[in-house]
Amino acid sequence: SELKWIAAGGGLAGGMAASAVAGKTTRLVAAFSMCVLVVALGAAVIWWRNSKPPEQTMYFSAPLPFPARDVALSPDGRTLAVVTNQETGSKNIILIYEVGSPGARKLAETEGATYPFWSADGQSLAFFADGRLKKLEVSGGPVQTICDAPSGRGGTWNKDGVIVFTPDARLGGLYRVLASGGTAKQITKPDTAQWEWSHRWPMFLPDGKHFLYMSANFSGRESVDAIFVGALDSNEKRFVVSATANAAYAAPGYLLFYRDKTLLAQRFDLKRFVLTGEPTTILTDVQYLPQVARALFAVSDSGFLVSQSGNGAGLSQPVWFDRKGNPTGAVGKPDVYGNVFIAPNGKSVGVDKVDLGSQNTDIWTFELQRESAKRLTFDPAIDVVPVWNPDGSRLVISSNRQSGFDLFVKNADGAQEEKVLVHDELDKLPNDWSRDGKYILYTRARDLWFVTMPDVKTSIFLKAASVVRLGRPREGPAA
Repeated sequence: SELKWIAAGGGLAGGMAASAVAGKTTRLVAAFSMCVLVVALGAAVIWWRNSKPPEQTMYFSAPLPFPARDVALSPDGRTLAVVTNQETGSKNIILIYEVGSPGARKLAETEGATYPFWSADGQSLAFFADGRLKKLEVSGGPVQTICDAPSGRGGTWNKDGVIVFTPDARLGGLYRVLASGGTAKQITKPDTAQWEWSHRWPMFLPDGKHFLYMSANFSGRESVDAIFVGALDSNEKRFVVSATANAAYAAPGYLLFYRDKTLLAQRFDLKRFVLTGEPTTILTDVQYLPQVARALFAVSDSGFLVSQSGNGAGLSQPVWFDRKGNPTGAVGKPDVYGNVFIAPNGKSVGVDKVDLGSQNTDIWTFELQRESAKRLTFDPAIDVVPVWNPDGSRLVISSNRQSGFDLFVKNADGAQEEKVLVHDELDKLPNDWSRDGKYILYTRARDLWFVTMPDVKTSIFLKAASVVRLGRPREGPAA
């Protein structure tokens, strides 16, 4: 990778975009650059001036021959952490890119990493991997475990060594823990009466006590996802703005948030925690990951903004292989696929797939010989994890059509509406259907349960910190 100067001046250049937020004495200028065929990261300089000079824009690009799964920018804006997997089927790793350097370097012992975030001094990086929250010094040294985090969804690290993070996407709330390690303590709890499902993507505000976070619902209901302000030592919870992804604070007083496929900036009062004035569009093509409600952008204390544009990084395409490992054909077209399950006859496959237009997730089936595709679910809720019954005539799926994710049964031919199988207060995901058809194995929160068929009686099978299938963590509705 190589960071390059792309343009300077007040206009637009090629695929670049520039916009400004103007006040009486302050101006925000942001610029982005992206490559379409080869996914790139655009680093944009944000700065404010007390006077009103002509708009200036500085563009840098860091073309990478692989997609970024996430990005994190150091507080001083000089170092970029990129989560990626450079080879198909390989685990994620973290690359460190120094602005102006000739290339990136891999951080050792970061295989399987997700959602990194920096310490306040920019010396260390925390990330999630192997069901734990970990940290390491970027200059070198071993990776250290901070605490358990079965399916982390973002964190933030203040100057006092306190980390606020989401340890489990399915259990919802934010926790605090010392960066030196210890027992994590819950500090927020989603309001299920208001359809809140998960608190995630926290970011400390400048006082190091208050923090932004997103409340997400993943139910298809509108006007539920939003950004709030919370506090370390109180139950304070203040609504800020409706948004469908993570938000970030940019000094000296702007909130950047994502809504309607657009990255917006609006003045933010740090004393009252309210927005003022009108939002201004910063970018209209930010990479968005609907499975986790995350937009790929990051802001530094020094005024740099990094973003990845387009939808290419989220695309994938399942491919059929024979028993000798030879590819025999692709499934469908490149799209945002989730869990993939092969039917017992070996000729059909069930997947959950995200529609890039509506951002809705539904169940689809594909047949190898006919090269046909069939959509099985149409509810605005999220439908995921299609597991086949032994004869391939039905599937059990998970859907959040009520307060949480329940188990439903659907005919594979799509002839009848899906019917609820197991409903209770905790989220459930199917794991397997026994060969004799009498049992369905599923996860209920962190535990493993089974339901008998056809009398539909549920029983616990195994209590565990987390559940894996075929050596890999189960991908849930927010993978």
